[in-house]
Amino acid sequence: MADSPEYNQIADQYIKNTSGRIDREEILIPSAEFYLGGIEGKEILDLACGDGYFARHFKKRLAKRVVGADISIEMIDRAKKQENLGSPEILYHVVDVSRMKPLGKFDYVFAGFLLHYSKSASELEAMAKAIFDQLKIDGKFVAFNENPYSPIQKGMVY
Repeated sequence: MADSPEYNQIADQYIKNTSGRIDREEILIPSAEFYLGGIEGKEILDLACGDGYFARHFKKRLAKRVVGADISIEMIDRAKKQENLGSPEILYHVVDVSRMKPLGKFDYVFAGFLLHYSKSASELEAMAKAIFDQLKIDGKFVAFNENPYSPIQKGMVY
């Protein structure tokens, strides 16, 4: 099983710092919807799902099936707790995307802030192959990534 000591240690603080950010509702969600296209009735895999923020949004937008995956067991635990507050309709997995086995075939694979965590070109290539293996023939992959010159979380201390 994959795991991420970095995010296990900072999970609560990360969620606290990101939960009230206006850019999520005003920029990230509209951008995800624009690039993915119609969400209703689609099967979506949310990689680096963290506490399930995007996964829950996709489900609210009537996705047929949503699966979330993250390397951190603590983040997945928090996603499951959020899900248990409502009706648990999202399946979550603790996985390292570079070593991920197929979780099914999806119309869309979304990765909000995943690819910049690859430590090498070969690890990035392994991630890309694993992502490709999750997509249906006509599936779509959409990712958001940190800009190394202007990180989204610049100045946030965990």
